[in-house]
Amino acid sequence: GGGGGSGGGAAPSVDPKDSLGATTAASDGGKVEPPANPITNDGVKREVAYELVMLLAEIGQIDRARELVSRAVAGSQASTDVKLALQIRFMQLEVEAWALVHGRTDKPQEQADALLKSVGEIPDAGERSIAGASIGAILLRRPDLSPQTVDALFKIANDSYKTLKGKPTTSAVGHAVVVARGRGLLNASRARIDRGMMQQALPLAQELSAMAKSVSDPAGAVLYGFDHEVNRWLGNGAGAQKSLELAFAKARKSTSLQQEGATLRSI
Repeated sequence: GGGGGSGGGAAPSVDPKDSLGATTAASDGGKVEPPANPITNDGVKREVAYELVMLLAEIGQIDRARELVSRAVAGSQASTDVKLALQIRFMQLEVEAWALVHGRTDKPQEQADALLKSVGEIPDAGERSIAGASIGAILLRRPDLSPQTVDALFKIANDSYKTLKGKPTTSAVGHAVVVARGRGLLNASRARIDRGMMQQALPLAQELSAMAKSVSDPAGAVLYGFDHEVNRWLGNGAGAQKSLELAFAKARKSTSLQQEGATLRSI
């Protein structure tokens, strides 16, 4: 996905709070009621809304993220927009995966297995492939989960992707899966660094760095952004700076301003 502007015009003004339907202060000191559905806005606002829901979940604001997803579900009941329905379904799965990571369940392995089952039931192969890689990447932040569950999610991603060979969506799905795998290495590294397990994080960091070098634009740019983060966490300032420069250099090779904007936002 990813919104983006076109050359020549002023960039749209986007207030993330308005995009998410958050309550904002009125000029008279009162409150403005939020719109019923925070995710149905088109273009940039819709993409920003999705990204901010994911950010809330990642930083542990699970109740707020769930509230916004619930409102999106309620507000989309009458919609025939297939893309919107898929995006909301993705949000549901990813928010619950982050809830598991943040310890918001008494039975983490059962919840992980339930997520695996839900991903496997997604009918579209492309969406199933992206979901498998994305949920697998998130669950790598919980090293205590059964590795078989995460392996099964990545297997779904790979097997589903193979069925798309030659189809128009293959390139976009491949990009999303590669980025999700890179995010998985990022998350696995972070989980170990947070626990002081630096030596266990180093092989993962090296794998991520090698992956970034081997992948072409624009996915390679995003992976170098991940590599920058891991180097920063490891205290490797020079490596972090080099990765960031490479990320921006790859992003500048994008084929359109829209693609470059989406890549830079990911970085």
